Amino acid sequence: MPPRSDSLTSALEAIEQGHYTEAVEVLEMYEQLMCNPQSEQYIQVRKGLIEAYHRTGNQKKAFWLCQQLVANKDPEVQTWAQQMLDSMNQTEKAEETKSSEARAEEPTELESPQPYLTPEQSEELLANGTKAFKGGRYVDAIRDLEEFYRGTDSSTKNYFLGQTYLVKAYQASKQIEAAIALAQKMAASDKEIIQIWGKKFLESSSPPPAPETSESSSESLQ
Repeated sequence: MPPRSDSLTSALEAIEQGHYTEAVEVLEMYEQLMCNPQSEQYIQVRKGLIEAYHRTGNQKKAFWLCQQLVANKDPEVQTWAQQMLDSMNQTEKAEETKSSEARAEEPTELESPQPYLTPEQSEELLANGTKAFKGGRYVDAIRDLEEFYRGTDSSTKNYFLGQTYLVKAYQASKQIEAAIALAQKMAASDKEIIQIWGKKFLESSSPPPAPETSESSSESLQ
């Protein structure tokens, strides 16, 4: 069981043992009772709180207390606080970088690292998706066709058919951006028939040219 003594010594020992939450309760009480920010005991409490806050994910409080100690008159305290700030900043940047890299490596909504559907499963999903589309149940169609698309690749039977129905289901349900995004992938395919279909869809979904103004029309008549 973690120590729960009200003494400062026990609270600092709790931090060393990794019992940060219990330590915070005691140290916060001590901080409220102290009135001399230059005393050695007060500095100990602040250092303990910074460590405990940092370890429990309360970075805002840890940073704030560190900034307070950076302004302390004692050079050693200033140095400790600045080093702690630098360490926390480096940790935060490393976590942000790691998180960004993890997001970059995640497959997009309609991409899968590798096919995972059996031929029977893919055929069933495609059949259900096309049937739902023809019946006007576009939400059901998109659900089944997206699953088909995620779990297959170009070597799968009727892969191209599944793509076309998914694009049309997106279009019918007013998800135009999703339809265009998938059609663009099809237009970049190395298979000519898929390229042609994707390009034709993109051409048909392009906005019409802007009408001529009356001024430009009159100029063309002169």
